[in-house]
Amino acid sequence: MVKQDLAVIDRVNSIFVELFELKRESLSEDRRIFEDLGLDSLDAIDMVIRFQKEFHIKPTTQEIQKLKTLGDIYTLIHHHMVTSVASAPT
Repeated sequence: MVKQDLAVIDRVNSIFVELFELKRESLSEDRRIFEDLGLDSLDAIDMVIRFQKEFHIKPTTQEIQKLKTLGDIYTLIHHHMVTSVASAPT
């Protein structure tokens, strides 16, 4: 795993700890957002808004609907960050 990936994972996990009062040790990439972590649809809205602000990303509705696990979130955020860096003017 790349250092950048670890930074994304750490930031995402910190957000989950802060917003939803989860224990950091309960967070891993295979944990399901709703079934395992107990989030509901309102929590999901809060989560997406926080990720948009924290990471300066704008995921599509389709991307958001596909999020099932923390791993999906890590991948989505990393993808958007890499894409935004690659498309930034030089």
